[in-house]
Amino acid sequence: MKRWVLVLFGLLFLFCACDKNSVSGNSVETENTVALVAVDADGNALSNALFRIRPESFVVDTLAEECENCLDLQSDSFGKTELEELPEGSYIVEGIYKNLRGFVKMNAEEILDSLTLVPVGGISGQLALPENVKHGWVQLKGLDYLAKTDEDGYFQLDSLPVGDIQILAIIPGDTLATLSVAVRSKKVNKVGLLGKYKEPTKDSIPENDSIPTDTIPEVQEDSVLYSVPVANLVSSWMKPLYDSTVVTLRLDESIFDFSKIATDAADVELRLSNAETILPYHVVRFDKSSSIGIFQVRVPASAVENDTLEIVQGKGNIVSDIWEGIPDSVRLKLSSVSFGGFESGNMDVGFPEPLESREWYVVSSENANMYTSIDSADLPRGGSAFRFSYSSVDDSWVLIGAPLNEHCNFAAFDSVAIWAKGNGILSFALEKLDVEKEGKAWTKADLTMEWKRYVFTKEDFLPASDTVGQNTGWEDVRDSVSNIAIFGYDGADLWVDDIVLYGVSRDDLK
Repeated sequence: MKRWVLVLFGLLFLFCACDKNSVSGNSVETENTVALVAVDADGNALSNALFRIRPESFVVDTLAEECENCLDLQSDSFGKTELEELPEGSYIVEGIYKNLRGFVKMNAEEILDSLTLVPVGGISGQLALPENVKHGWVQLKGLDYLAKTDEDGYFQLDSLPVGDIQILAIIPGDTLATLSVAVRSKKVNKVGLLGKYKEPTKDSIPENDSIPTDTIPEVQEDSVLYSVPVANLVSSWMKPLYDSTVVTLRLDESIFDFSKIATDAADVELRLSNAETILPYHVVRFDKSSSIGIFQVRVPASAVENDTLEIVQGKGNIVSDIWEGIPDSVRLKLSSVSFGGFESGNMDVGFPEPLESREWYVVSSENANMYTSIDSADLPRGGSAFRFSYSSVDDSWVLIGAPLNEHCNFAAFDSVAIWAKGNGILSFALEKLDVEKEGKAWTKADLTMEWKRYVFTKEDFLPASDTVGQNTGWEDVRDSVSNIAIFGYDGADLWVDDIVLYGVSRDDLK
């Protein structure tokens, strides 16, 4: 099992050494800002980890009243957050990173070593309810969790941090039980019947003791929704592999039942078949209505030969950066496609292996009087480049396009870089052709007579509401791109060289 560690350090300086008599109230200010740092077992920073800091005596109020002296902090991209002051007393510090959690007790004068975060666990049981009470509550001391029982007194709490927790079993006006319960990773601890009921007075029952949630969450047994050998997700062009690699998992209705998971796919866990290694992933595209699911998944290279990737129902283990720690050269290899260098002297698109060879096609308006050539690009670029010469009259335009093998999903597309020069306007388009409803997403920039690297992101495409030039917008074409096109218009000269698609892999263009 891959373990994650939350390190909270620097708390030695959390509280100042001032005379308490000089401080009003029950809090003191820190003289030094304290850094809370979240890292994994290898010392890598965990971005967007959550820190919940609660007084040890805290319980979630059944009236949903605000918590006094409670702090919720989140780490930045470096796994760090800062704590400038904290009231005196004893606290429970809980660390949360996706489906991994842990907690530790902290006193103001103590230094915390580390907090190990492991897969969550749960508890279940039953409260001994009287006939005139329809439900009870289970509170956890120092932790932000609360369960409401059903009419028979049954309750269940899942997604709990592992360790010995203090629970309070209560009904309106009375405490049925106080006890310590061990929460174990990936297990639901059944604590049995709690409390010997003592009949409360009618006046002890609050008029309003409800919280927004009336249902009791359930911990589900692992249910494998889909599995595939990791080797099937690794193409030959991706080798040799780095210590970790990023593969793309593509789902459609022929292999996956989309009805079993949430609309945003936030309730699934990706793991290796040994059920111990949880895999971080990024949701590229998930649309239940269209039965499209695309995930980028980080896997260890050691898993490629014999392990199986599984999708199971869980709490989600999405991370913001699946590329963290992977060299830029490896990321570039796995998530970009370079072509269009024209060094062969012919109209071959120049897609890298194992993509099939394709030829550029050229089109122009009737009045363009187009002439094309592959010429020397001249310094400082050197080598060869494609050139359009055309007449700039009556809205003339020219186009060079690259056909793809089929309608490709460009959901992971980030940007495109094109070297170009000339006069007039340069336009780039992703086109959806040869379908019942054709469309394109395009953008443009002014050309200069000096070589320039033009970069267009998906955010640069015209909105769908702007229908000029047969534009239908990015969301319309992203799932079914058939052609890549480069236009020139309102000018007389266009040079094109070296094109790179970023966020797109060779497998996306198959």
